[in-house]
Amino acid sequence: MYAYFTELTSSSDPATDVERFYRMVGRLDTLTHVTLVAVEARALAEQFGLDVTTANLAALAHDLAAVVPVDERPTVAESMGIELSAADRALPALLHGPIAAAALVARLGIQDKDLLNAICYHTTLRAGASHLEKVIFVADKIAYDPTSPHQGSYLPSLRSAGSLDGAALVYLDFLLDNTWRYGWYLHPNAVAAYRDLLGRVKP
Repeated sequence: MYAYFTELTSSSDPATDVERFYRMVGRLDTLTHVTLVAVEARALAEQFGLDVTTANLAALAHDLAAVVPVDERPTVAESMGIELSAADRALPALLHGPIAAAALVARLGIQDKDLLNAICYHTTLRAGASHLEKVIFVADKIAYDPTSPHQGSYLPSLRSAGSLDGAALVYLDFLLDNTWRYGWYLHPNAVAAYRDLLGRVKP
């Protein structure tokens, strides 16, 4: 059931366990990315009065499921007890968040629901997201994949937003405006998050 995560073993420090996992499975590219996300997440957590250690672990662990091939993610997710919607099945690449959260529970015994939700929804966000969820969502978008076609064109607006809600809305607005350009598909969670934040952020 958890064959992809057999190298994820528990010690006294979950963050160290996660970093060791990336090295043991040969995903140094992913380790580089999550380390950059963790830098941004710690800074945001400190800025907005959140627990820096929790934000650091969520950032480091958010892409654990990069080891699972995209076409296998629905099967792996179901084997881990994750209920899938029609949108999840249509967008299997986005299942890496829920799978990573489930792996933390199964392999490291992590039970912090806010941390797990931050990992689960780091790609799409969702309506009613917590501050930690927004921190990981925004940090991930700041430390974007350098091969992305957009080249972080939203970053100036995101960095000047002045609030977590505003920063998250900047990216979601960018996402909605550019689906046609990059051939993206929107998960309902992202649409719900956008509508939710529109009601929270003052123009």
